[in-house]
Amino acid sequence: MKKFLSLFLAILMMFSCVSSVVATDAENKNVSFADISAHWAEAVIRDLAKAGYIDGMGDGTYSPDTKVTRAQFIKMATELFDEEADGYQLGYHDVGADQWFAPYIQKADCLALIDDAMKIGGLILPDEPITREEAATIAAKAAREKNAEKTEENISFSDEDEISQWAKEGVMDAAAYGMIKGYDTGDYKPKATITRAESAQILLRLIEIENRMQIYVDSEIGNDENNGETAASAVKTIAAAQALLDLGCDVIAQHCDTTAPQLAAEKAGVW
Repeated sequence: MKKFLSLFLAILMMFSCVSSVVATDAENKNVSFADISAHWAEAVIRDLAKAGYIDGMGDGTYSPDTKVTRAQFIKMATELFDEEADGYQLGYHDVGADQWFAPYIQKADCLALIDDAMKIGGLILPDEPITREEAATIAAKAAREKNAEKTEENISFSDEDEISQWAKEGVMDAAAYGMIKGYDTGDYKPKATITRAESAQILLRLIEIENRMQIYVDSEIGNDENNGETAASAVKTIAAAQALLDLGCDVIAQHCDTTAPQLAAEKAGVW
């Protein structure tokens, strides 16, 4: 029986691939945070910072367990898109054109990443901690904008009834896209806030959408001398596929599909 497996780069190798895609010298950036050692998101935070996607607090720390505001999360999500916001032209009552987050709100609005339920009364509430359901809806819209494919099925949370009606589809879509997951207890805690570490994990998964490595495996007619690029050139064993993956994007660049959607990589923490 023919099988198609999508094998994905581990976090460290993913970022050698990401660095080549964004074509920056970020891989040479010396990154060290004093407060992430042994944290569940240590590798995610370190590699995102090394690649230039996130910054620390300016004092040598990252503060991984600090809550993230709506404005901060919106900035993080919108920076993955090339569209430029032509100044701030919106009329939200609590967003001034001279505030640091104004262009990101403008960009998010243009990309339709912010649900109407998060704009009630003409307010964005940029300094309010963002909730898990709010973050999930933004992540789902961002994934959809990047033409992601749903990779998870039969999603359910034990506390689905606690998800706001307006956010339910977004939360389920975010889970289906592999952007989020629930807790080991089976619940999602939609009204809880998220941390800088959890936000970094979501950011990683959004980045991975455009940095996918696909290898075909066919145990019947495959040949481990093949390159695994197509069904006709499938490898025979998982070990051979892993060996190809270990070569890295720079050696087997024909496998790096920067337009195909990316499934979730190794999942750390509760996200």
